[in-house]
Amino acid sequence: MEQQKSCENCSTKNSCQDVYCEIGKKKGPSIVIKAVTALLLPMLVFIATLVATEKILKTQLNIENKEIQTIVAFLAAIVVTAIAVVIIKVINKKMKI
Repeated sequence: MEQQKSCENCSTKNSCQDVYCEIGKKKGPSIVIKAVTALLLPMLVFIATLVATEKILKTQLNIENKEIQTIVAFLAAIVVTAIAVVIIKVINKKMKI
C-alpha cells in the first residue's frame, strides 16, 4: 500500500493503526441524546407545526388561499421552532447534558 505524501514526515506513520485503535477503545458519555435534541427534535417540531398550522388555517379559519397558508404556516413554524430550541437549551443547561 502506497502511503500518502502527508504521512512521509510523520513520526507515527508506521503506528497510525495503533493510535486509532487506542482512540476507539476510549469510553465516554453517549452523544445520542445530544444529537437527537440538537438535530432531530427541532426538525420534528418544525414539520409538525407546519402541518398543524396549515390544517388549522384551512379547516378552522377557512383560509383557502394557498400562498397565505404557506407563508403563515412557515412563519409560525419558525417561531415555534425557535421557542422550542430555547426551551431545549434551558433544559439542557439545567440537566448539564
